[in-house]
Amino acid sequence: MRVHPLSASISPSLCELQLVKVTSGATSITLINIYRPPSHILCSTFFDELSDIIGTVIAATTDPVLLCGDINCPGAVNSEVDARLADVFTTFGLIRHVQSPTCDANLLDVVAADHTLTVADVEVSDAGLASDHRLVIAKLVLHPSTQPAVTVKFRRIANIDADEFQSTLRRSLLYTCPAATADEFARQLDDVVTSELDAVVPVKRLTTTAQRRNQPNGCLRKPSQPSVIVVSWRSTGLEADCAAYRKYCRQTNVIITASRRNFIRSQLEESPTRKSAGVLLRMYCIMTLDHACH
Repeated sequence: MRVHPLSASISPSLCELQLVKVTSGATSITLINIYRPPSHILCSTFFDELSDIIGTVIAATTDPVLLCGDINCPGAVNSEVDARLADVFTTFGLIRHVQSPTCDANLLDVVAADHTLTVADVEVSDAGLASDHRLVIAKLVLHPSTQPAVTVKFRRIANIDADEFQSTLRRSLLYTCPAATADEFARQLDDVVTSELDAVVPVKRLTTTAQRRNQPNGCLRKPSQPSVIVVSWRSTGLEADCAAYRKYCRQTNVIITASRRNFIRSQLEESPTRKSAGVLLRMYCIMTLDHACH
């Protein structure tokens, strides 16, 4: 267990935060421990801040996420938390595992994890009445069973000669005989570009069990050329090799940014409420700022 690299960059004002990375063998998780003092008025600003914390963590890591702590957000009944807190958990796909009161008749202490983590044998114990809060005990499985094989589709975009591809498109019907209406042109654009891509970089299929959490379907893998070029650059020290490496990195960043944008757009379209959409928009802004800083 060690301090998470993001700890220094997140400074909440309405709660106390402990952010750590827990590693066991080849498996690691990100643990978000939250304490919200009961003396602070419970308002929507806290839930916005909590959403920003979770969004920042999810945007910056592919580790499974476990959130726990004394959040002091009781619900209308003793087996529930505040509806706004439940909303935050639902938005980020976190499953709440504590279902009974943890302090008097209120559920104040939570354990919530994403679907990739197995949380078992959750128990709320008086622990000899050593505290006004009951002790929450749970077992966490850090070695999940082997994931089923998944077939993904991708194109080797890095193999495209950008100048030649542009010339090919200029000779196509998009320029020589464009459609008359916007809708027809959109369909024509899709058909022509797809056809030309199929001729140069046809769709390939790969069956794998290594899936990254929250990676959108169809996300393009990072081209292998930069890895080859950086080895060449380090061995030769030539400025030309360095320039070639930077060029491929820029192309890769464009692909990654487009994939991220498409993923967030698809999530927004599926958001059940305006609040959920707002949370996702903040998450996208965090991801965009983080990408820009790097």
